[in-house]
Amino acid sequence: MSSLTDAIYEPLENLFDSVGMMQGEAAPLMRAGVGAALGYGVAYGLKPGFAFDENGNAKVWKLTNPDSSDSTWVPAWMVVAFPAVLFGVLI
Repeated sequence: MSSLTDAIYEPLENLFDSVGMMQGEAAPLMRAGVGAALGYGVAYGLKPGFAFDENGNAKVWKLTNPDSSDSTWVPAWMVVAFPAVLFGVLI
């Protein structure tokens, strides 16, 4: 398992280190910002069907609006938040 983790995280760490995002107190926030920007680009550029309706509007979260017929378990904000947490906290 460690070789799989190394194969995934090592290139990302090297990439972030090469642009100075692995040193300093603000490094996790900078990496989270990059992750959020990438997630935003994916979410609103591709507009996946599980997070957006036919008109391109973001669907509501099923936990906060369970009675809505057009709700989803994975809303658009999760697509933005996932890489931000991954890059900012886990790398």
